[in-house]
Amino acid sequence: MSRLTLTGAGGAGGASLYTDATSLWKMDEASGDALDAIGGEDGTDVNTVGSAAGLVDGARLMVKTSSEYFSIPDSADLKGGAKSFTVACMFYPVTVTSDTGIFSRWSYSPAANREWIIYLNGGTIRFFVSYNGLSASNINTGITLTSGSWHKIVCWYDHSGQEIGVSINDGTPSTLSLSSDYLSGLHSSVQPTEIGAYLAGRTADGRFDQVGHWNRVLSAADITSYNDLTAYP
Repeated sequence: MSRLTLTGAGGAGGASLYTDATSLWKMDEASGDALDAIGGEDGTDVNTVGSAAGLVDGARLMVKTSSEYFSIPDSADLKGGAKSFTVACMFYPVTVTSDTGIFSRWSYSPAANREWIIYLNGGTIRFFVSYNGLSASNINTGITLTSGSWHKIVCWYDHSGQEIGVSINDGTPSTLSLSSDYLSGLHSSVQPTEIGAYLAGRTADGRFDQVGHWNRVLSAADITSYNDLTAYP
């Protein structure tokens, strides 16, 4: 798999979507590690993640009973702190299960190691953030995922606006204003970034495509471009 060359015009699938992108895991490998098409933050294959048809070329298939996921070592590029960011993924649940990590930097051991997590609880998507590694704020979208369907999940932390938000399938965003506890930013943990898991055990059951991290808040137009993505710039 080649690294992306960000040339060409913006628009659906255009290069503007990748401005300030830290990482994009295209998930089009047949097997093995998930390669980062923009940076060098490749995800280590844990327990032999499979492959399947995706929305943009291929996808990676994780089986919950086998505890399959990708683990990306802690790095400065993916840390929280006093900066805005957006995280996104296309997720196709084979089964909709509770207590499932979708995309995360979140752990209870060691203590004070919680940063952010896209989390599936009771079939609904929630986005949690923490300012001190222990206490957390979250959005419960109330949107129940459907097994056998693709869901395009975009979550962000707006440091200057002191807000978090979630958009699913380019729908009306759910947002939450944060307390003054977050004025210094999110906790900067030493937790690996995990795709399809948190705590290296609460794993997902389904396909993943186009998992991304940006060091900015995506615009509404960028979110639409992500949802409409069918090819690379």
